[in-house]
Amino acid sequence: MSSNTHSFSYVEPTIVSLLILSSFIYLLSVARSLAHHLFYAGLIGQILVGMIYARPLANILKPEWEQTILDFGYLGLLLVVFEGGLETRLDFLAVKSNLFLSSVIGITGIITPIGLSIILCSFGFKFNLLESFTMGASLSATSLGTTFAILSSHGEYQLNKSRMGTILVGAALLDDISGLVIASVIEKLGNLGQQNLPWLISKPIVSSIAMIVISALLARLLLGRLWIKINFKNTIIKRYLDHILLFCLISTLSATVTIAAYTGASTLVGAYCCGALLRYLDDCQRKHSNEAEQNDTVLFTHVFEKYIKVVKEYIFAPFFFASIGFAVPFLDLWHGQELWQGILYALLMIFGKIITGVWIIIWTYVSPHWKKPVAVNIASTIPTEISMIERRPTLPLSTSSPVLITHRNISSDVPQNNTTETIAPSVTVKKSRSVYPALLVGLSMVSRGEIGFLIANIGVSTSVLSAKAFIVTIWAILLNTILGPIAVGLTIKVLGSKLSDGLWID
Repeated sequence: MSSNTHSFSYVEPTIVSLLILSSFIYLLSVARSLAHHLFYAGLIGQILVGMIYARPLANILKPEWEQTILDFGYLGLLLVVFEGGLETRLDFLAVKSNLFLSSVIGITGIITPIGLSIILCSFGFKFNLLESFTMGASLSATSLGTTFAILSSHGEYQLNKSRMGTILVGAALLDDISGLVIASVIEKLGNLGQQNLPWLISKPIVSSIAMIVISALLARLLLGRLWIKINFKNTIIKRYLDHILLFCLISTLSATVTIAAYTGASTLVGAYCCGALLRYLDDCQRKHSNEAEQNDTVLFTHVFEKYIKVVKEYIFAPFFFASIGFAVPFLDLWHGQELWQGILYALLMIFGKIITGVWIIIWTYVSPHWKKPVAVNIASTIPTEISMIERRPTLPLSTSSPVLITHRNISSDVPQNNTTETIAPSVTVKKSRSVYPALLVGLSMVSRGEIGFLIANIGVSTSVLSAKAFIVTIWAILLNTILGPIAVGLTIKVLGSKLSDGLWID
């Protein structure tokens, strides 16, 4: 009897297959919890589980399973980036100074690793110039999805919704776009007869910028105005509002990601634009609702948390980080020269990213916010007596409002003359309120994961990278991917409230 080629033959999976898949999913959650408890970076545990189960080590997963997990994992990456856009503070993103600072940090995060890579790899390791450039490009991409995952994992500080988080996301987005541009260029370098190289380089940049601009204009000039005219109090709409918003969310996300893919932009840009667009509609709805209605208002944020976030958190996103582990050629890494060169190169690349945080310190000193003096009202008394100090109102020093400090004499029979003194924030205050955020931004910019592996694999498959250069690059990407999130987690854990400065958080 011939088999039917027009349908799938349903066969009960073996118990071994079920045990492998169930243990893989379960251990991803366990490893995340353990790694978060030990290193404050849960994704490290998921990457290690991916390495163990896939070809790098035990090779338990079938090749077709690896591909399926990779596909589902990329859906997880898109959802992570979408959630980041949905939680973006658009009031921060719209400020020109924040956009400028994001651009400067992002450009520094691209140029510095590539420049340091050319210096070390060309003159120190004796790789050719193209290899050195490609290696540096692999370590210039930050990974937008991993950035969101790290910031969200420390939700008690709300860093992903802060000014610092918004600036960091903009810089990471710029780095990832440049990384994808470089990846497409390297992929074509094997064909020296490529006639459209200028367009090949500019197409992803133009497409990504156009998508961001068009999404912003569409939201502000059309969709926002239409959205507030919808009668959400209508009985039918109100009854099925959750399902209507879920349909709009999935449809819009699918559309923006598809448009991004077909226009040459990054699908991550499409996912982020969709999240930011829906956040704008949520803000419009909040703005035009009275206080009584706001408690009952259903938003895209609520729908995402209710229907999608749990699946993203425990299935899709863990699959993504596990798929990063699939790409690590673990057994090929342990060669003497490549080992020490990879470690040295990784440390240099970490330094090349951390240095981007210097712009936070510079901006703290040159920002007009710090040029505003602090007014202090002091009541002077004629007799020299002990005074009681009354501070009103209690405001953080980082706000632009003056701090009023009244010295009130215990002896109330003596008239008091109020005088006002103007003082500027001390250098110590500036330093303490800029170094910690700068350190966190620099560590958060350290290269991680998928785009680095993509560029390195494209480089070796097109013979742009030699086998030795590839191993050194993989070592650097692996160490950066592991050490970066751990350093961020420890920094947040140790510094904690010291990061909560009004200039970068509020």
